[in-house]
Amino acid sequence: MYIEQLWAVSTGLSQSIASSGGFLPALLVDHADVPVHARVITVNKSSYSTDLTAATDALSWCTSLWGQNYNPENAYICRWASAATEAGCVFYNAETDYSVFTALTNTAKFKLVEGASNEDISPDFTGDTSKVDNAASIQTALGLSTLGAAYTCIVDALGYFYIGSDNTGSSADAVSITTPSTGVDLSLAAYLGTSTAVAGLDIESLGAAQAAVKTKMELPYAWCQRGGSIAQVTAFSTVVNAMNNFLFLRCDDPVAKTATTTDFGYAIDALGHNRTHMCYTEHTVNIGAAADQNPDAVVLGEILARPNDEGATSYANTPLSGVSKSGLHPDGITVISLTDGERAFLEGKGYDYLIKPRTLTHLRHGLTPGGQEVRVMVGRDWFNMRIMEDVYSYVIAQKVVTYSDRHLAAIKGFLINRADTLVDRQCLEAGYTIDMPLASSFTATEKATHTLTLSNVLNATVQLSINDGVISMNWAV
Repeated sequence: MYIEQLWAVSTGLSQSIASSGGFLPALLVDHADVPVHARVITVNKSSYSTDLTAATDALSWCTSLWGQNYNPENAYICRWASAATEAGCVFYNAETDYSVFTALTNTAKFKLVEGASNEDISPDFTGDTSKVDNAASIQTALGLSTLGAAYTCIVDALGYFYIGSDNTGSSADAVSITTPSTGVDLSLAAYLGTSTAVAGLDIESLGAAQAAVKTKMELPYAWCQRGGSIAQVTAFSTVVNAMNNFLFLRCDDPVAKTATTTDFGYAIDALGHNRTHMCYTEHTVNIGAAADQNPDAVVLGEILARPNDEGATSYANTPLSGVSKSGLHPDGITVISLTDGERAFLEGKGYDYLIKPRTLTHLRHGLTPGGQEVRVMVGRDWFNMRIMEDVYSYVIAQKVVTYSDRHLAAIKGFLINRADTLVDRQCLEAGYTIDMPLASSFTATEKATHTLTLSNVLNATVQLSINDGVISMNWAV
């Protein structure tokens, strides 16, 4: 007798979709650490310090992000063109061994093509001892030419050879290389290989930069930015609030704590945005503080990065590391408290700010300009995302999904499971109701659309947090 006759065990294998995982953060910034042709680079706790240039906004932001008790697996540094960029070409498959070029000395060429113009370029690689030297030799040759006199050639932040023209903007002619008239052909696969054109960019909005990143990946949820003007940041907040993402802003504009209404907080508050959080601080290099602080990154690292916690942790009253209370003495060094009047102006414009009542530093209220808890908004986004994944995975796993009570009951089960999770996280009150229609309630016309429309099937009440209070007592003698 065989064991399988006693215990018959089998394991099925079904297709499923990958979960989006945690809600990962992204920073929009204009810096060569993120080449235009790439638009986005992925960094993590162990790599960011070498991936990013020292003393830059991106490095400072990452240091704050990964300086907390909880850390995201990855973060995204995304390129924003705050100024027009040049047209150029990148060589993704070029030879990486510098000595291959050095061995060519001055015998190799390529034809540089810009629009309808072209010219042979003749680099001299004699004595080169690195890939950077190879790029410098090409740039020297470009400088001796007529067509490419003001061109540049570098090894970019991702390690690719990149040739940039002297023409900027979207109307700049495309740049490429091809076979030269004579000499060893550097456009062959054994050397530079095929060039990929990089179009020039006009000055773009933060929203346009975000959209460009979204064409490459869908993961970033929490967005931050550096360098945007008041108008650009306000417009970006409008863009983000029209999608299932969230924007975390750092403000160091001194007029924010006054009656003056030229700051972006005043404009965003007037719009009532609930997918934006704005934190005011005077501890930035712009103001001359001793340390550059990034409360937006700190919040993302300490709170949003907590595993399986979306909607559970208050964005107020949660201790944060690497930041101090928002006020700064005119000496540019000493940390001070904001005055009652300054706090009133900030709160009137929808700003949050950092306080330190005793020994711990945390946000004052954790609210959006529209008055909603950031915690609740993130919890709702988590709920929506997980329901989408649950239902889609279910549809993929079935032979067919129809307008039947069986399949409607499965969807109801997903709603119950995720809603119960938010009840446990104290984001929703217990006692929510689900009103799932019967299959028989769908008309033939509705079924013919092949689109299941379930309107207002779940009704739940949010559990609101307590940030402060007043306690009155009486002692009798």
